[in-house]
Amino acid sequence: MPKAASRDRFDTIFRTPAQAPMPTAEQLAREHIDHLLTAAGWAVQNVVAADIHATRGVALRLSRLEAQLSDAERARVRSSTGGVELKDLSRAIVPALNPAADRSPQEAEDALRQAVRPLAKPQLRRLLLSLKAQKELVIDIVTQDRLLGAEYSEAARERAQALRQVVLARTFAPPGSTCAGQSEHVLTLT
Repeated sequence: MPKAASRDRFDTIFRTPAQAPMPTAEQLAREHIDHLLTAAGWAVQNVVAADIHATRGVALRLSRLEAQLSDAERARVRSSTGGVELKDLSRAIVPALNPAADRSPQEAEDALRQAVRPLAKPQLRRLLLSLKAQKELVIDIVTQDRLLGAEYSEAARERAQALRQVVLARTFAPPGSTCAGQSEHVLTLT
């Protein structure tokens, strides 16, 4: 048997089934970010197959997040969206969801796709996720707390004693007198 024929026979017998190509680093990162967004309560969807009901929730979350942002954070969002504010993005989604608009179903779908297109950018989704995480208080009821230390602190005792002295001095000081920590200028109401 010639060498080439034996090689072909070997490949035929031991060949593994064709596998899907390995995902790129960007695809893996996008899946991870989408998973985090979903865990944070965002509806992550393909722009082509957007669900109208989930998109309404995104518009509400965007407007709520916009109200909590500082000027510096708004500037970061503008740079990620190409100059579009979060409130404008949210305002664009709401009319696209309006079923009363006189348009065909295809036009309505196109309007919705256009409205959510900026959300397809991975850097914007990462930014929105981080801003949302910064603005929300998360109460973890699953993880058990662990005591890191419970030792005597002389400095804490001294601070408590000093505070006690100030409170006692202010409480029992005669009217018109000054005590430690109190200004010489006392306003007396008559």
